[in-house]
Amino acid sequence: ARGVKRVWLHASQDGEPLYRKAGFTGNKGELELLL
Repeated sequence: ARGVKRVWLHASQDGEPLYRKAGFTGNKGELELLL
């Protein structure tokens, strides 16, 4: 996506490890990915 530099999301406890493997960082389910 042109112009998008960051993605934020709220992950469930079960989903958080999957997002972390994809490169998301953060804490308590509030994650972000810098593009």
